[in-house]
Amino acid sequence: MKMYENNPLYEKLASYKDCSDPKKREVAWSWMTAIGLQAVDLLTVSDFLLDLAIKNIEGEISMDGVTKALNKHYAEKKKDKIRKEYCTYTRIYRDRNGQYEFPFKYENED
Repeated sequence: MKMYENNPLYEKLASYKDCSDPKKREVAWSWMTAIGLQAVDLLTVSDFLLDLAIKNIEGEISMDGVTKALNKHYAEKKKDKIRKEYCTYTRIYRDRNGQYEFPFKYENED
């Protein structure tokens, strides 16, 4: 796919489509189909996901392991985003004395 040109992880993943091992070939086609469906909506998948897909094809990680890794990865990203938004918020809403004002209650969404 053009959007993945020069991406070594995608190229490695695509190479499994012609693999002599039928199980690896089948799993690779499944991953390529899923990635293609994302591309229809002009969405690209991350290198993190491509790496997980390759590990799944190689049998290093199960689909359950892929799901757990993705959930953990994006939960951490969400926490980082919340922290960044909170820090930005606290910088914006300072009163004249340098004390923080909180016009709304901050609640962690864990």
